[in-house]
Amino acid sequence: MSIYLDNLNSAIYSDYLVKLDLYNNLKKKILKKGSDETKYYNEDTNNYYVKYNNIELTIQKPIYKNVFNEMNNIKIKKKNLLIDYHNLRYKIIHDLNNKSDFDKYNSIVLELKDYDERLKELIEYYINANKINRNEREKNNNEINKLREEKNKLYSDILEEKDSLLNKKYINDYLDLINSYYEKQNYYEKTIDFYIEELPNIEEKNVKIEKPKTNKKEKTKKEKTDDEIEKEKLSKLKEKIKNKLNNTPQEKLDKLEDNVKREFLKLFKFKNKKECSSRSYKSDSFMKKPDIIKIISRSKDIEKRLPSNYQSFSKEKICEELYKL
Repeated sequence: MSIYLDNLNSAIYSDYLVKLDLYNNLKKKILKKGSDETKYYNEDTNNYYVKYNNIELTIQKPIYKNVFNEMNNIKIKKKNLLIDYHNLRYKIIHDLNNKSDFDKYNSIVLELKDYDERLKELIEYYINANKINRNEREKNNNEINKLREEKNKLYSDILEEKDSLLNKKYINDYLDLINSYYEKQNYYEKTIDFYIEELPNIEEKNVKIEKPKTNKKEKTKKEKTDDEIEKEKLSKLKEKIKNKLNNTPQEKLDKLEDNVKREFLKLFKFKNKKECSSRSYKSDSFMKKPDIIKIISRSKDIEKRLPSNYQSFSKEKICEELYKL
């Protein structure tokens, strides 16, 4: 079965995928612009052909077989063969056989062993062919976990950060991170459920595939660690914020501070002091005192502005202090 793994990982098959992509791109151009004697294509069950100006490309398709269909076919053949096996075995055990029966029995045993070996090889091929997918899935899951941790940390930073400009930066980072998080969540795993029985054949004229250029200087340049990059970003951000604050009128800073308070109050169900103090359990805006304290405690900056013993206050008193901010 190693031949099928070799076929899957071969340079010939890799080249086929590249040339097939080229064929499809040229085909799209022809369909868009129209065909003539210098630009046309044709394809049938086994072949692709395209001519585009001085480019000519002929591709004989590989012969694929579905792993599971092949396994089912083997199982059916094995099941049918086992009927003859049991009949002959019965004859031999009870001395009802002749010389030809014994020879046939030995032949069937060998054939059954071949079927078992073939099934084993197909299973091993399927496992090995999809190892890369499993590694990619594990890598994707690790990235999801890392993004989840970063998301939670950023959310905490948003609640606790007292600087409005830095808070806005955290919010933007949080939104970007959310997009990345859901992209990873929607990861689609491509499973290889085929094997290549016969490799493709390619004939080409004037075909050039441009490879992306690499900068030699960039290769030798030492890459920074994630911590170094983050420290550099934070340093630049602090400098930028410092300059901005020095050139920002106090009135504008006060307005930004009010925006932070408004965003904080949006975390609660209630919209004003009266709804906050309400004891109406049936109201959609009703919140218990422990739930209110829990939200306040997540924002250390807001909590510092309240009396140190606020948690011992009545719910009404806590609401009053909240709306004094």
